[in-house]
Amino acid sequence: MVKTYRERKAEELKEKQRRERIRRTIIQLSLVFLGCICLIALFYLITGGFKKGPGKERPVQRVASKINLGVFVTNTDSYKGKLLTLRLESDTPLRDQAGHDVTFKSAAKGHEDLHLVITFPSDLKLPDVGSEEAVFVTFECTEGSLKKGNIARVVAKPTGHEAD
Repeated sequence: MVKTYRERKAEELKEKQRRERIRRTIIQLSLVFLGCICLIALFYLITGGFKKGPGKERPVQRVASKINLGVFVTNTDSYKGKLLTLRLESDTPLRDQAGHDVTFKSAAKGHEDLHLVITFPSDLKLPDVGSEEAVFVTFECTEGSLKKGNIARVVAKPTGHEAD
């Protein structure tokens, strides 16, 4: 069957419109793909990478309150329910203390009178430190007492640039 000039032009126009829709779709999908790649790259830059490699220990970031030790010792009940971070020392090595109560003393000069009992949950990751070695202990003060109700959340070695 022979097509007329108008029929051929109409088919050519339809084919041209179809190609244009395909071209637009490809461009839109490409832009979405590039946007996703940019978001992933931005996430990577913000977080400092997806995984820590071996030997790339990151310093512990403090999310707990920095407190005055003198006020803490004399007014412990006012800290009930708070998350605290202190630089402390223990008379025993910590590596085998998960699941136990550990008595700490202050590592800060002038506050040696602090004797604080902190419970280490059995699943808590502990650094390999010896006795009398200072560590940062982030704990929840659940009862407002120096002797009970203090649950450790994070224990970390000082990285060398933290102040007492």
